[in-house]
Amino acid sequence: DDDDDDDDTLYPCNICGEDMDIGIPDGIVELPGQPDISCEDLQELGDMGAISPSQCARLPSLVNSACGCNPPCSVCGKDLTVDNPDAIIEFPGQPAISCEDLQTNGYLGKITEGICDRLPLVIDDVCGCDPTPEPTRPPTRNPTPPPTPEPTPAPAGIPCNIC
Repeated sequence: DDDDDDDDTLYPCNICGEDMDIGIPDGIVELPGQPDISCEDLQELGDMGAISPSQCARLPSLVNSACGCNPPCSVCGKDLTVDNPDAIIEFPGQPAISCEDLQTNGYLGKITEGICDRLPLVIDDVCGCDPTPEPTRPPTRNPTPPPTPEPTPAPAGIPCNIC
């Protein structure tokens, strides 16, 4: 029966999704009903075609945080870094985290792009995301011009023949 041959085709699976890479290979994925597995080992199964296309389609949302599949995120915004790494920030429904650990999570790809885009506005006051301005030099005073001499009075008593 040749109709079943298509079911045996192996399809490689990128567990992070198309064009995405694992940022944390030793991260542990916990899938319901399955033993815990490292991101690297799960990707190897995907590379061998051992993950069905339907399971593969669901994996990116399940492994994203554990495997660091998002692009790196600077939580303060492009080219900015956290100025107060030891400050603690809290988000509703999440455990408190230091600004330094939040930045590390961003660099590892644990923060989705949509959240990363909004973070600078949320964390700036606590984490200190404003760029440090260059020190401003005090203004230089204009030089004081020499005093203007008083006009010399015309000589008294001498007749003027050009006046």
